[in-house]
Amino acid sequence: EIAQCLVGSEMCIRDSSTLIIDFVCYLFFYIMGAILRIIFHIASVFAKRLTILLFKVRPALALGH
Repeated sequence: EIAQCLVGSEMCIRDSSTLIIDFVCYLFFYIMGAILRIIFHIASVFAKRLTILLFKVRPALALGH
């Protein structure tokens, strides 16, 4: 009976460590995904502003200003 209890507790510890590792991995990828979404958002805002700026500058260049 004691041996079964020890084997059971070892399995419980092993399962809990796997659960912790799974949670840490999930948290890491969740945070990395959030960081990438922020970077892509900043890049898209920058691209839009650059496009608007280029369309404003191009007619001025065509007119020789």
